[in-house]
Amino acid sequence: MRISIFEPVPANHYMAGGGQWDANGTLFLNNVFFPGSISLNSLAFLLNAATAGGGATSASYTMSLGLYSKSGATLSLANSASTSNTGNAEHLIWVTASLSATQDITPGNWYYAYIFSASEAGDKSS
Repeated sequence: MRISIFEPVPANHYMAGGGQWDANGTLFLNNVFFPGSISLNSLAFLLNAATAGGGATSASYTMSLGLYSKSGATLSLANSASTSNTGNAEHLIWVTASLSATQDITPGNWYYAYIFSASEAGDKSS
């Protein structure tokens, strides 16, 4: 079965446990089951750009992602993407990242890893 769009993680899923800012610099690894085949060339996700303590006027982030296949006990990097942005703090933003090449996904279990790095600036006083 060929699928044209896939949402492996619900849009409201809190991917980084304690939030992106609390998990700054932490590597996360998750599995995802693809029910059909699909060709991927970009990823889109909602990022909570709210800063850790609140009150910052600007924020910068970088997010790097890897897509892995598994054979036996070995994960192999199939594709990767990275994205960064600088802008206003305290908001939700849609982020897109282009993969290094179009990836043909076959049905079954795949794995993705990501790391989020961020910094904030500006007046944090109220």
